[in-house]
Amino acid sequence: GSWGLNALPAGADLTMDFVDQGNFEQAIEKNLSLNSFDSKGRFHRADVFNWLNDKAQEKAKYDLVISDPPAFSKSLKNKSKALGGYTKLHKAIAKICKPGTLLAIGSCTHGVTLEELDQTVNQGFWDTGLKIQLIDLGIQGPDHLMSSLGDRENYIKFLLYFVESV
Repeated sequence: GSWGLNALPAGADLTMDFVDQGNFEQAIEKNLSLNSFDSKGRFHRADVFNWLNDKAQEKAKYDLVISDPPAFSKSLKNKSKALGGYTKLHKAIAKICKPGTLLAIGSCTHGVTLEELDQTVNQGFWDTGLKIQLIDLGIQGPDHLMSSLGDRENYIKFLLYFVESV
């Protein structure tokens, strides 16, 4: 929810759909109200895969999609499962994007590199008739110290894409 809450005061003229399995409705509504965005957001307590599938069946398309799921794995032994989960998520997200969509992808999964995360996004958009252009990327800030880019402590990452037609 924090990404969406930050997008609204940054000037995004949108209505945000916040989707989470957790019971965050009151927190989201309180923060929307505190920031004078009462009519700018809706919370959906749902499994994101089911929610995305429902939106795809409705043929809903979004101008901005922000995906920041919890860690898909905290262990290197489950890395391939995590990558498969990201690919599945990004395939579902591709179905609600259109030319002109800004797509923000976040990950806090240990062991998954920026390059591997980017590959899952590209795999997700593979046969969609849409092209994605990577326009920004980032890693964790100074509040999450690391020794090097290859350090296991380098786990928070961000990719921003612009979606175009092929």
